[in-house]
Amino acid sequence: MQTYLRMGGAAVLALATIWPQVAMSAGSYAYGNSAKALGDQQTFDSTTEQGRMNKKRNALLALRAEGLKLRDADGGKLTPQHEVYLQAKLDAINAGNY
Repeated sequence: MQTYLRMGGAAVLALATIWPQVAMSAGSYAYGNSAKALGDQQTFDSTTEQGRMNKKRNALLALRAEGLKLRDADGGKLTPQHEVYLQAKLDAINAGNY
């Protein structure tokens, strides 16, 4: 029995050691129905999804730029009113309103 446990343990250790190389050589991972990573790139199931992701990314970049401008205008630290304003805009973007 101990021999089988040692062999099983060795097999698990060997698989755990080589699994990252095997998985990477396969070339892709699938995450449900969404993006699939291919090397350093991502592909999307549809052009609609890609367009939506680009719009969301652009909205987030615009929000970041606006936040930096407000922070600079506020003297290096956002006022509580500006924090609430920016948080509301972020919540809207995360809800899909962009």
